[in-house]
Amino acid sequence: TAGDTLGYVNLAGDVTAVDTVVLTADGGNGQISQTGGTLTANSLSFSSGDSVSLGSLAVSTVTGTTVGGNIGLANAGALEILGLDSGGGDIDVMADLSLTVSGVIGSGGGGTIALEGSSLALDSAVNAGLGNVFLTANAGDIACAGLVTGDALTADAAMGIVLNTSVNSLDASTSAAGDITVAETGEIVLVDVDTADGSIAVTAGGRITATDLAAGGAGDVALATTVGDARVGNVRAEGNQISVTSTGAIEEEGQDAGADLTAAVLDLNAQTGIGAAGAIEAAATGISADSANGKIDLNNSNASATSATSLTTGTGDILFSQAGGGPLSVTAATTTSGNVEIDVAGADLAVETVTAGGAGDVS
Repeated sequence: TAGDTLGYVNLAGDVTAVDTVVLTADGGNGQISQTGGTLTANSLSFSSGDSVSLGSLAVSTVTGTTVGGNIGLANAGALEILGLDSGGGDIDVMADLSLTVSGVIGSGGGGTIALEGSSLALDSAVNAGLGNVFLTANAGDIACAGLVTGDALTADAAMGIVLNTSVNSLDASTSAAGDITVAETGEIVLVDVDTADGSIAVTAGGRITATDLAAGGAGDVALATTVGDARVGNVRAEGNQISVTSTGAIEEEGQDAGADLTAAVLDLNAQTGIGAAGAIEAAATGISADSANGKIDLNNSNASATSATSLTTGTGDILFSQAGGGPLSVTAATTTSGNVEIDVAGADLAVETVTAGGAGDVS
């Protein structure tokens, strides 16, 4: 045990213990630093009034607190975090091998939290408050059983990513085969989410704004809200499937002529309309779009034959246009009260069942 309640603890040479090293610098300006050597032990525990900076560790577990300073740790080998609290400062932990979080990591009201290892297992909560969170798995996956809380979350992995989140925005990517799965407690903006070869699945307890999503390889995209709308900007699963399920409406994010949804198959399900505020642009060969009520407005562009298997709503119009040269076949287009308008530019149109309920017209 080394301690100084008034000032600093600095490690200038090697520190070795068979079991535990405890470092204490609890004074108001107390700091723990390392200017030389390596701290080697089974476990490390620290307490500091201010910052902790230990850049050469060889330990198996770590736990520690600061009153309000930053925490910076770098470990040779695998590391298990039993708990870290910076009292508002930043937390930056790097492990050469796997990094496991089995105790709560908290940065108080707004410090940044950055965790990096060959793989990440977040079995306990990581809470940055209003701060940002950065998760990096250089060779493996990111698996989060604990809740990750913060403003903006950035997660990058070589393989798959599984996240439980309470964040405002997400930027996530994989560099090899692996899926990205996200369970968000509230609203979320998907700023830039992409897989090299894998599916993307996001569920949220509030509105989803999918600004830029791309599922590579054989990956599908599935977006679902339990409360609120889903907004789509540039979502791609080329050759595969995109499904969007919303307890509100499905709308375009931003007004542009480019495709909002690109896939072989689109499966859209809403309660209050699909493209009701402005047409959703799509590029697909198989489309179903069903809403309990509200307008459906889709503009599809495809040079290949396209099949609209189901276009249904309660009270509201259905507008579907096909461009790009591909013929269109419509299996069923039905409203209980509203018009149905279907048009194809420069190609054939085949319809089976079209019903415009109430005083609605068909064209």
